[in-house]
Amino acid sequence: MNKLLTIVVLAFHFSAVQAKKDQFKQHAEHIKALETVYVVTDTTIFEPVDKERSGLHLPFNQQIGQNMFANLEEMLAKRINSRFTHALSAVGLYQKENVYTIDVEDINQHIIFPVLDEGVDYSESLNFKTHLDYIVGRTYAWPRTRKELKQYRSRMLEENYSAVNELNLSENEAVLILITTGSKVPTKKAVGEAVASTILTLGLFTRHSVSANQLNAALISHDGQLLWTNSYFLKSKIHTDFKQEAFLRRLFKTFPIKKQPRSR
Repeated sequence: MNKLLTIVVLAFHFSAVQAKKDQFKQHAEHIKALETVYVVTDTTIFEPVDKERSGLHLPFNQQIGQNMFANLEEMLAKRINSRFTHALSAVGLYQKENVYTIDVEDINQHIIFPVLDEGVDYSESLNFKTHLDYIVGRTYAWPRTRKELKQYRSRMLEENYSAVNELNLSENEAVLILITTGSKVPTKKAVGEAVASTILTLGLFTRHSVSANQLNAALISHDGQLLWTNSYFLKSKIHTDFKQEAFLRRLFKTFPIKKQPRSR
Protein backbone atom coordinates (compact mmCIF):
# COMPACT_ATOMS: atom_id res chain seq x y z
CA MET A 1 0.00 0.00 0.00
CA ASN A 2 2.80 2.41 0.93
CA LYS A 3 4.63 1.54 -2.29
CA LEU A 4 1.50 2.23 -4.33
CA LEU A 5 0.95 5.53 -2.53
CA THR A 6 4.54 6.54 -3.24
CA ILE A 7 4.10 5.79 -6.95
CA VAL A 8 0.87 7.80 -7.09
CA VAL A 9 2.51 10.76 -5.31
CA LEU A 10 5.53 10.66 -7.63
CA ALA A 11 3.30 10.44 -10.71
CA PHE A 12 1.23 13.38 -9.50
CA HIS A 13 4.38 15.38 -8.78
CA PHE A 14 5.77 14.60 -12.26
CA SER A 15 2.50 15.64 -13.91
CA ALA A 16 2.44 18.89 -11.92
CA VAL A 17 6.04 19.67 -12.89
CA GLN A 18 5.33 18.93 -16.56
CA ALA A 19 2.16 21.04 -16.51
CA LYS A 20 4.01 23.93 -14.98
CA LYS A 21 6.93 23.54 -17.40
CA ASP A 22 4.65 23.34 -20.45
CA GLN A 23 2.04 25.82 -19.25
CA PHE A 24 1.92 27.65 -22.60
CA LYS A 25 1.96 24.62 -24.92
CA GLN A 26 -1.79 24.40 -24.54
CA HIS A 27 -1.98 27.56 -26.66
CA ALA A 28 0.16 26.19 -29.51
CA GLU A 29 -2.74 25.60 -31.92
CA HIS A 30 -4.19 29.03 -31.17
CA ILE A 31 -0.82 30.65 -31.89
CA LYS A 32 -0.40 28.66 -35.13
CA ALA A 33 -3.81 29.90 -36.29
CA LEU A 34 -2.99 33.58 -35.78
CA GLU A 35 -3.27 35.60 -38.98
CA THR A 36 -2.08 38.94 -37.59
CA VAL A 37 0.25 39.77 -34.70
CA TYR A 38 0.40 43.42 -33.65
CA VAL A 39 3.81 44.11 -32.16
CA VAL A 40 4.37 46.77 -29.50
CA THR A 41 8.05 47.57 -28.89
CA ASP A 42 9.44 49.73 -26.11
CA THR A 43 13.18 50.41 -26.02
CA THR A 44 14.90 52.31 -23.20
CA ILE A 45 18.68 51.94 -23.25
CA PHE A 46 20.77 54.38 -21.21
CA GLU A 47 24.40 55.40 -21.64
CA PRO A 48 26.92 57.32 -19.49
CA VAL A 49 27.00 61.11 -19.68
CA ASP A 50 29.71 61.66 -17.08
CA LYS A 51 31.05 59.92 -13.96
CA GLU A 52 27.83 60.38 -12.03
CA ARG A 53 25.04 60.51 -14.56
CA SER A 54 23.53 58.51 -17.38
CA GLY A 55 21.19 59.71 -20.08
CA LEU A 56 19.40 58.63 -23.20
CA HIS A 57 19.99 59.13 -26.91
CA LEU A 58 16.50 59.14 -28.38
CA PRO A 59 17.26 58.47 -32.10
CA PHE A 60 19.47 55.55 -31.09
CA ASN A 61 16.69 53.99 -29.01
CA GLN A 62 14.12 54.48 -31.74
CA GLN A 63 16.37 52.79 -34.27
CA ILE A 64 16.98 49.85 -31.93
CA GLY A 65 13.21 49.49 -31.53
CA GLN A 66 12.64 49.40 -35.28
CA ASN A 67 15.48 46.90 -35.73
CA MET A 68 13.97 44.77 -32.99
CA PHE A 69 10.67 44.55 -34.82
CA ALA A 70 12.34 43.68 -38.13
CA ASN A 71 14.47 40.95 -36.53
CA LEU A 72 11.55 39.61 -34.54
CA GLU A 73 9.41 39.44 -37.67
CA GLU A 74 12.14 37.54 -39.54
CA MET A 75 12.60 35.05 -36.71
CA LEU A 76 8.91 34.37 -36.03
CA ALA A 77 8.09 34.09 -39.74
CA LYS A 78 9.95 30.77 -39.59
CA ARG A 79 7.59 29.56 -36.88
CA ILE A 80 4.12 30.92 -37.55
CA ASN A 81 2.29 31.94 -40.72
CA SER A 82 1.19 35.35 -39.45
CA ARG A 83 1.35 38.88 -40.76
CA PHE A 84 3.28 41.17 -38.39
CA THR A 85 2.36 44.82 -37.89
CA HIS A 86 4.50 47.25 -35.90
CA ALA A 87 1.57 48.84 -34.10
CA LEU A 88 3.51 50.96 -31.62
CA SER A 89 7.17 51.82 -31.03
CA ALA A 90 8.05 53.85 -27.95
CA VAL A 91 10.72 54.81 -25.45
CA GLY A 92 9.94 54.67 -21.74
CA LEU A 93 6.39 53.42 -22.19
CA TYR A 94 6.65 51.23 -19.08
CA GLN A 95 7.09 54.38 -16.96
CA LYS A 96 4.30 56.68 -15.84
CA GLU A 97 4.02 59.94 -17.74
CA ASN A 98 6.15 62.98 -16.82
CA VAL A 99 9.11 60.85 -15.75
CA TYR A 100 12.19 62.28 -17.44
CA THR A 101 15.86 61.61 -18.08
CA ILE A 102 18.85 63.53 -19.47
CA ASP A 103 19.26 63.92 -23.21
CA VAL A 104 22.85 62.86 -23.98
CA GLU A 105 22.87 65.26 -26.95
CA ASP A 106 22.03 68.19 -24.68
CA ILE A 107 22.28 67.52 -20.93
CA ASN A 108 20.24 70.65 -20.21
CA GLN A 109 17.31 69.13 -22.02
CA HIS A 110 14.99 66.55 -20.51
CA ILE A 111 13.40 63.67 -22.36
CA ILE A 112 9.95 63.16 -20.88
CA PHE A 113 8.56 59.61 -21.02
CA PRO A 114 6.93 58.06 -22.87
CA VAL A 115 8.08 59.10 -26.34
CA LEU A 116 6.34 57.57 -29.36
CA ASP A 117 8.43 56.86 -32.44
CA GLU A 118 6.81 58.72 -35.31
CA GLY A 119 8.95 56.70 -37.70
CA VAL A 120 6.44 53.88 -37.25
CA ASP A 121 3.53 54.96 -39.40
CA TYR A 122 0.50 53.10 -38.07
CA SER A 123 -2.78 54.96 -37.72
CA GLU A 124 -3.88 53.08 -34.58
CA SER A 125 -0.66 53.64 -32.58
CA LEU A 126 -2.30 56.04 -30.12
CA ASN A 127 -5.15 53.60 -29.61
CA PHE A 128 -2.66 50.88 -28.67
CA LYS A 129 -0.87 53.23 -26.27
CA THR A 130 -4.11 54.29 -24.60
CA HIS A 131 -5.22 50.75 -23.88
CA LEU A 132 -1.93 48.94 -23.37
CA ASP A 133 0.21 51.27 -21.26
CA TYR A 134 -0.98 49.56 -18.07
CA ILE A 135 -0.17 46.11 -19.47
CA VAL A 136 3.28 47.24 -20.65
CA GLY A 137 4.02 48.55 -17.16
CA ARG A 138 3.04 45.22 -15.62
CA THR A 139 5.15 43.31 -18.14
CA TYR A 140 8.35 45.20 -17.29
CA ALA A 141 10.64 43.52 -14.72
CA TRP A 142 14.28 42.48 -14.19
CA PRO A 143 14.26 38.87 -12.88
CA ARG A 144 17.83 37.61 -12.45
CA THR A 145 17.68 34.10 -11.05
CA ARG A 146 15.64 31.06 -12.08
CA LYS A 147 13.55 31.52 -8.97
CA GLU A 148 12.83 35.15 -9.85
CA LEU A 149 11.97 34.16 -13.43
CA LYS A 150 9.57 31.51 -12.14
CA GLN A 151 7.96 34.13 -9.90
CA TYR A 152 7.75 36.53 -12.84
CA ARG A 153 5.91 33.99 -15.02
CA SER A 154 3.54 33.13 -12.17
CA ARG A 155 2.77 36.80 -11.62
CA MET A 156 2.24 37.37 -15.32
CA LEU A 157 -0.28 34.51 -15.40
CA GLU A 158 -2.26 36.25 -12.69
CA GLU A 159 -2.30 39.68 -14.36
CA ASN A 160 -5.40 41.13 -15.97
CA TYR A 161 -5.07 41.67 -19.74
CA SER A 162 -8.69 42.57 -20.43
CA ALA A 163 -7.62 46.00 -21.76
CA VAL A 164 -6.77 44.22 -25.02
CA ASN A 165 -10.54 43.80 -25.54
CA GLU A 166 -10.78 47.54 -26.16
CA LEU A 167 -8.70 47.16 -29.33
CA ASN A 168 -11.56 45.19 -30.94
CA LEU A 169 -9.29 42.59 -32.47
CA SER A 170 -10.65 39.54 -34.24
CA GLU A 171 -10.25 35.98 -32.96
CA ASN A 172 -7.26 35.31 -35.22
CA GLU A 173 -5.33 38.39 -34.04
CA ALA A 174 -3.06 38.96 -31.04
CA VAL A 175 -0.73 41.52 -29.50
CA LEU A 176 2.95 40.85 -28.80
CA ILE A 177 4.61 43.22 -26.33
CA LEU A 178 8.41 43.38 -26.42
CA ILE A 179 10.23 45.57 -23.90
CA THR A 180 13.97 46.22 -24.09
CA THR A 181 15.75 48.06 -21.25
CA GLY A 182 19.40 48.38 -20.35
CA SER A 183 22.67 50.25 -20.57
CA LYS A 184 25.06 51.00 -23.37
CA VAL A 185 28.57 51.29 -21.91
CA PRO A 186 31.48 52.14 -24.25
CA THR A 187 34.34 49.64 -24.34
CA LYS A 188 37.08 50.25 -21.73
CA LYS A 189 34.96 52.90 -20.00
CA ALA A 190 34.70 52.21 -16.28
CA VAL A 191 31.38 53.05 -14.72
CA GLY A 192 30.82 52.39 -11.00
CA GLU A 193 27.92 50.16 -10.03
CA ALA A 194 24.93 51.99 -8.55
CA VAL A 195 26.63 55.38 -8.32
CA ALA A 196 23.69 57.43 -9.55
CA SER A 197 20.10 57.17 -10.59
CA THR A 198 19.27 57.53 -14.25
CA ILE A 199 15.57 58.22 -14.26
CA LEU A 200 15.73 61.49 -12.42
CA THR A 201 12.30 61.61 -10.88
CA LEU A 202 12.22 57.98 -9.74
CA GLY A 203 15.77 56.88 -8.98
CA LEU A 204 14.96 53.30 -9.93
CA PHE A 205 17.65 52.61 -12.49
CA THR A 206 21.28 52.03 -11.49
CA ARG A 207 24.12 51.70 -13.94
CA HIS A 208 26.11 48.69 -14.97
CA SER A 209 29.86 48.58 -15.50
CA VAL A 210 29.24 46.78 -18.80
CA SER A 211 26.54 46.90 -21.44
CA ALA A 212 23.56 44.91 -20.21
CA ASN A 213 20.05 44.43 -21.49
CA GLN A 214 16.78 43.01 -20.23
CA LEU A 215 14.01 41.74 -22.50
CA ASN A 216 10.42 41.10 -21.48
CA ALA A 217 7.83 39.64 -23.83
CA ALA A 218 4.14 38.79 -23.65
CA LEU A 219 1.81 37.45 -26.35
CA ILE A 220 -1.84 38.25 -25.59
CA SER A 221 -4.93 37.03 -27.44
CA HIS A 222 -7.73 39.23 -28.76
CA ASP A 223 -9.81 38.52 -25.63
CA GLY A 224 -7.07 39.19 -23.07
CA GLN A 225 -5.63 35.71 -22.53
CA LEU A 226 -1.91 35.35 -21.96
CA LEU A 227 -0.68 32.95 -24.65
CA TRP A 228 3.03 33.12 -23.77
CA THR A 229 5.50 35.19 -21.78
CA ASN A 230 9.20 35.18 -20.95
CA SER A 231 11.98 37.37 -19.62
CA TYR A 232 15.70 37.30 -20.38
CA PHE A 233 18.74 39.19 -19.09
CA LEU A 234 22.10 39.29 -20.85
CA LYS A 235 25.28 41.25 -20.21
CA SER A 236 26.07 42.04 -23.81
CA LYS A 237 25.78 44.77 -26.45
CA ILE A 238 22.44 44.58 -28.16
CA HIS A 239 23.42 47.53 -30.35
CA THR A 240 26.40 45.71 -31.88
CA ASP A 241 24.41 42.57 -32.74
CA PHE A 242 22.65 43.75 -35.90
CA LYS A 243 20.33 40.75 -36.01
CA GLN A 244 19.95 40.73 -32.20
CA GLU A 245 20.02 36.95 -32.55
CA ALA A 246 21.54 36.13 -29.17
CA PHE A 247 18.81 38.05 -27.37
CA LEU A 248 15.79 36.99 -29.41
CA ARG A 249 16.83 33.35 -29.71
CA ARG A 250 17.18 32.97 -25.94
CA LEU A 251 14.08 35.02 -25.16
CA PHE A 252 11.95 32.85 -27.48
CA LYS A 253 13.52 29.56 -26.39
CA THR A 254 10.31 28.75 -24.47
CA PHE A 255 7.96 29.83 -27.29
CA PRO A 256 5.38 27.04 -27.86
CA ILE A 257 6.08 26.80 -31.62
CA LYS A 258 9.55 25.49 -32.45
CA LYS A 259 9.28 24.60 -36.11
CA GLN A 260 7.68 26.30 -39.06
CA PRO A 261 4.07 25.11 -39.40
CA ARG A 262 2.60 23.95 -42.69
CA SER A 263 1.42 26.72 -44.97
CA ARG A 264 -2.33 27.29 -45.00
